[in-house]
Amino acid sequence: LAAPLKSYLRSFPEVTLHLEFARVNRIYDDVGRGDIDLGIVAYPRKRSTILVTPLREDHLVLICAPQHSLARFHHLSIKELNGEKLIGFERGIPTRHALDKILRQHGVRMPYVMEVDNIETIKRAVEIESGIAIVPEPCISQEVKSGSLKIIHFEDLVIRRPLGLISKRGRPYSPAIQNFVEFLTEKAPSL
Repeated sequence: LAAPLKSYLRSFPEVTLHLEFARVNRIYDDVGRGDIDLGIVAYPRKRSTILVTPLREDHLVLICAPQHSLARFHHLSIKELNGEKLIGFERGIPTRHALDKILRQHGVRMPYVMEVDNIETIKRAVEIESGIAIVPEPCISQEVKSGSLKIIHFEDLVIRRPLGLISKRGRPYSPAIQNFVEFLTEKAPSL
């Protein structure tokens, strides 16, 4: 979300945002207690105290280092990944759960050689040829542009990851938060 956040701050320079990366359970807990105004989560879940506002869906793609044997392909069947070394999210992270389910459904076994809690570490591990990964396409534009990562699309399926804004049900937004939510939800399809 770096580009939309930068655009928002340019549009509203008087607003100060405090951004923090946190585990998904902590985000839900902090929002539910009212400790934070908003959370942005993948695969948002409904809870009685949480209001979910859909934001967008990210297209997930396979990435590898340019020197990797798969780098010569532009498209692959997911079944062709059987046995490849996978770098992915730690257990308990919703994106990991969704990807594990997709791999099982297609009968693909990929040993995890590294499990981490953020996309930046996944990208760096793929760049040094520790394995391949499946990540949101918007998160790798700089690396693809610089040539440090290669994208391979799946020819037999499209994997989408929903993102949502979560807030405490019944808690009114401040004007700044309302502007932020409107900005993100109006721009979401083009982000």
